[in-house]
This record gives sequence, structure tokens and C-alpha cells, in this order.
Amino acid sequence: MHTERFAVRVQARANDNSPVPVDLVLVRDKETLGVVLPLTARQWFQRRDQLLRDHPGSLHAEHWEFVPGQARRFDRLPVGRSGVALIIFADYLTPGAHRARVGHLQRFTLVLGERDFQVVPDEN
Repeated sequence: MHTERFAVRVQARANDNSPVPVDLVLVRDKETLGVVLPLTARQWFQRRDQLLRDHPGSLHAEHWEFVPGQARRFDRLPVGRSGVALIIFADYLTPGAHRARVGHLQRFTLVLGERDFQVVPDEN
């Protein structure tokens, strides 16, 4: 994992002006990645507790709810850096996968928009 830190910026009308539940998930092995990566955010949030119980050494997740207009910076990765993939799930009210795999970014900003989100590389 290359990610060191990240920020979150929530647009004013995000998620129909409702809080956005977000999970940052560290996957530690390829077998578990094959289970988690195909899931939509809705499926992840419905199955999260059981998946974490079924894969205690292979999955680590941090959960937040961000409100429209909020901004937050994380100076370290709260899930650790020892893994094969970092996946973000955002439980929007609108249909869609609402999932992103963070590539080899050292720093990024998670921009939570009105109907979906973006992971934007951060140069700073």
C-alpha cells in the first residue's frame, strides 16, 4: 500500500443533502479481495459485519458518516498500510456501485458529490 494520508470534502448538496456513510476497507489478501471487490456499496453495508467476522485477519474497515459541507483531513491511514488493496464504499441514496479501489496514490481527496464520489489524486 502506498497511501499515506487522505482528505474528505463533502459537497453542499451531497446525497440529497443527507449524511453519507463511508467505509474505508483494507484488504490484506487476494482471495478476500475477490470476495469484496465485486460488491456494490449497498451490498457491502448489508454484509459488512458478517464479512468482517468471516475474514478477521484479512479485512479491516473504518466507518464514518460525513455531512454535506464537511471537510476533514486524515494525516495517517486509519486502517494501516499492510494490504493488497484499499477500497472505498459510500452508501448513497441513489443507485450505483458507489465503490472505488484506490490505486497507488500516496495522497488523495475523497470528494463526496451529489450522486456519487470521486477519488482525486492529491499533489500536496
